[in-house]
Amino acid sequence: MSSRTQVLSLYRSLLRTSKGFVNYNFREYALRHVRESFASARGATGEEAANLYQAGLEQHKVCLCATHFYHVVSRQEVCVGTSLIALTSRDKSQSSRVALLVEKALFLKGS
Repeated sequence: MSSRTQVLSLYRSLLRTSKGFVNYNFREYALRHVRESFASARGATGEEAANLYQAGLEQHKVCLCATHFYHVVSRQEVCVGTSLIALTSRDKSQSSRVALLVEKALFLKGS
């Protein structure tokens, strides 16, 4: 069961994370999506509210991964295919970090 305080904390965290997108369109879409999702779920109670809270936690993880990913590659040329990530960066550690973030984001989205 999620309390009102936990739900409001999740809402604020999602808004804060959404503001981390470098691209204006991604940022505004994420902010709008968070606001609309919480507005539509406002009257939820019981089991439905608990399920929505868990879904919100998962979306927060995905949003965190996405903001980190776009922040890392915002100044680089990226080609993401089904299993190919090509970066123009010469820094191998940064390339592997981006690959891990993409894999994590795809894993969280699939689960």
